[in-house]
Amino acid sequence: MTFDDGPGPYTARLLAIMKRHSARGTFFVVGRNAAANPQVLSQMAAEHHEIGNHTYDHPDLARLSNMGIRSEVQRTQQAVHQATGRWPTIMRPPYGSLNSRVNREVGMPVIMWRGDTQDWLYRSSGRVQRRVLKLAKRNAVILVHDVQKTTVSAMPATLNGLIRRGYTLVTISELYAGSRLLPGHVYGWG
Repeated sequence: MTFDDGPGPYTARLLAIMKRHSARGTFFVVGRNAAANPQVLSQMAAEHHEIGNHTYDHPDLARLSNMGIRSEVQRTQQAVHQATGRWPTIMRPPYGSLNSRVNREVGMPVIMWRGDTQDWLYRSSGRVQRRVLKLAKRNAVILVHDVQKTTVSAMPATLNGLIRRGYTLVTISELYAGSRLLPGHVYGWG
């Protein structure tokens, strides 16, 4: 499971749910939210979730200059490091907006997703649960948003459903264990 756009008002609750289910995930954080919620980032790191870079202000990177792309990434790197003492090693572009120039300027492995639950559009806990369970496959990277109340509300039943089906929820680095994730490469499709 990958969670985008936080940390937000529901992220601490999500972390408690994940802990109860012995589940780990990857949080692609927005830098301004990370800077505003350093204690939540510290908790993520302490509970062995992975923290990835999702830019500082969530722009469409393909519309920015090279300097603008680097600034968005570097400011988020600093915010996460200040809160956790760790540097993100993976990145996800907002909106999945990616081209060769963006990929080059980001300078990190780019993690996409197998399926988008579109939880930001439908805002229905039942729909989130059904979509995640439908998208679940071995080694799948599923996108949800920890800033959506309905998504966080769906997580207890969703995690129970995944665990009943034999899935283990891990971070991106754990999913790709044994493989070296390379800057300039895109992972997570398919």
